[in-house]
Amino acid sequence: MLRSQNRLRVAPEPPLLLIGIDEAGYGPRLGPLCHGYCAIRYAPPETNGAEAPNLYKLLKASVRRCPAREGFVTIDDSKKVYSAVDGFELLRRGVETFLNCAALSSGDLFERILPQIDRERLHADRWGQPGPVLSEGPVLVDPVAPPKKRKPARKVVPLSAALTAANLSVVKLGARAMSARDYNSQLAKFGNKAEVNWSVIAVQLREILALAQPGEAIHAVIDRQGGRKFYLGKISELLPGSMPWIEAETARESVYRVEHDGRVMRISFVVEADGDTLPVALASMAAKLARELCMERLNGFFRTHAPELKPTAGYYGDASRFLRETRELRERLGISDAEFVRTK
Repeated sequence: MLRSQNRLRVAPEPPLLLIGIDEAGYGPRLGPLCHGYCAIRYAPPETNGAEAPNLYKLLKASVRRCPAREGFVTIDDSKKVYSAVDGFELLRRGVETFLNCAALSSGDLFERILPQIDRERLHADRWGQPGPVLSEGPVLVDPVAPPKKRKPARKVVPLSAALTAANLSVVKLGARAMSARDYNSQLAKFGNKAEVNWSVIAVQLREILALAQPGEAIHAVIDRQGGRKFYLGKISELLPGSMPWIEAETARESVYRVEHDGRVMRISFVVEADGDTLPVALASMAAKLARELCMERLNGFFRTHAPELKPTAGYYGDASRFLRETRELRERLGISDAEFVRTK
């Protein structure tokens, strides 16, 4: 009988690090380019073949997609979460709830979500410094119909308890923000927007990979932007000495299996990954929240000089209107286009 019981015992798998990276503000003319990142560790109680689990299923007692029932933490593509009804309240609540469960960073939300080096560079611009908070609510790029009223939840498990029950822990969560001034400088250096975007992703991915435990498998999913679908060379440059293999390079996804430092990694670049994968959705929300906090400061700065000025989200079309209406003011304040407007 004892021999039979021993045969049934299954040794636990090493932890699995699940990484998500996404951007916000890739297309605007005004405001920062932001990237969100998320790393969640899964310690399965038994073997699962190092397959990435569906975190929405594991956390269904606490987390739901948008529109979630009242009481649940809403985690989804930030374009769905950021609405005319809730503004960035759902973004804030979702990101802060995960930050609180991991006790990551301290201070106000701006300090918790952005590293000090980015905050200091943003503060170099007068419109990037703390200022008055606008009261009109969110500035929507493409106004959408208000979501259906969320039904009250019968029972919601606190996120901290749901994470523990699912053998999950939040390792890292936050965002990076590159001002228009720095973006223009990087664009002049790299020559195109895709390379500027990759330069941020590469740094953040390398920093998160350094947090992996010995022998830990890694699944990284990055929301794919632009027309690029071949990343083998980029991965080889990012991880010198690695052995990457192509699993797929299609119109929807580029997937690579990488052996590096005695561990196996799977790195995927997926179109609209923020709608499929929870770590990417959470990264998307962190990026969008960071950008909106920055745009709130930008609009607040100009409103102190021109209270009647309508705020902007910074995207094409409305950005042209904002630039036109602030031309004389910017000239008077000595704000050049090179430091304020993205060149591409």
